[in-house]
Amino acid sequence: MRNNKYNVSDKSKRMFYGKLFDSKAEGEMYLVLKSEEEKGNIKNLRTQIKFILQEAFIDAHELNHKKITYSPDFVFYDNKQKRVRILDAKGYNTDVFKLKKKMFNYRFKDQNLFIEDHI
Repeated sequence: MRNNKYNVSDKSKRMFYGKLFDSKAEGEMYLVLKSEEEKGNIKNLRTQIKFILQEAFIDAHELNHKKITYSPDFVFYDNKQKRVRILDAKGYNTDVFKLKKKMFNYRFKDQNLFIEDHI
C-alpha cells in the first residue's frame, strides 16, 4: 500500500458521494457539509479549489521560482454568516501547512477569507 505526502496510507482513503477523500475526518466533514447544503444553510460547496499564495517569479540570480498554491479541502458560501468560508480537515498541522495558512490569511484578509478547521 502506498503512502501519500503526509505518510497516510491509500488504505485510509474514504469514498463519500462518489468522491475520494484522503482521510475519514475529511470525508465525514464532507457529509456534514453536504447535509448543510441540502438544508439550504450553505451553497456552492466545492473541494480542492486552488488559491495562488505567491506568483511565480525570477529572482536576482535569474533562478525561476514556481508559484505557491494552496488547495483547501472545502470552499462554500455560508448563508447564515453571509460569507465564503474555507475549511481544512487537518489531523496534523505540518510546518508547510502552517506557513501556507499564514500566507493565505494575509493575502486574502481584505476579502474576509481565512482558513478554519471546524464548521
